[in-house]
Amino acid sequence: MKKYYRFTRRRTESARFIAIGSVIAALGVLAYFYLTGGAIWCGVLVPCGVLLAALPQFVIRARYGVKGDTLYYTKKGLPHKTPVSEAAAALICVHDEYRGMRGYVPALSDRNYSEGAVPLPAILLLREVKAEELDLCETRTQARLVHKGLVLFDAQLDLDFLDDLVKSSFAGKFYVSERVYGMYRRVLDELVGERLEVFDRVPAAFKRAMQQ
Repeated sequence: MKKYYRFTRRRTESARFIAIGSVIAALGVLAYFYLTGGAIWCGVLVPCGVLLAALPQFVIRARYGVKGDTLYYTKKGLPHKTPVSEAAAALICVHDEYRGMRGYVPALSDRNYSEGAVPLPAILLLREVKAEELDLCETRTQARLVHKGLVLFDAQLDLDFLDDLVKSSFAGKFYVSERVYGMYRRVLDELVGERLEVFDRVPAAFKRAMQQ
């Protein structure tokens, strides 16, 4: 089974937590030598620094994959698996990640395209899709909010994984945002074909009103 990384910026985020953890651990060591009761501070700060440096790595470098009827992934750093048959739909949209003071922003490809850097796609496996609210699902974070409680799994989409999913026992429908479809149309049509449905940012209620 081939595994894929769930998130981008792994090197940057890993280095950030290692640096912060190292600073906290170093403060604990300094406290041991220079403060009264420093042994207590050392006993608190050093383990906290080590944990802060180590534990986030399991999330930052989380991977996923599918084999047969089973999806393998990590949740809060712990390994999980679930039957893909539990998912009624797969939603493909723009992958975004938290970037500190900038909030959640789209993750961009590092490849050179004629139109410049393009957003990377994300995939969400859903127990149920809210078709009436797909216009609100432009990004991964928005889709998670709309489908709160219905998301089995979400990640940056590796197109090889999409091929694996299509060939698995997953029988649900694929929904893709118009923006992502415009950028990855050729490969999506090739891999998914007739099971693919494109949605745009026009509310379903407005579309019905226009048709009347």
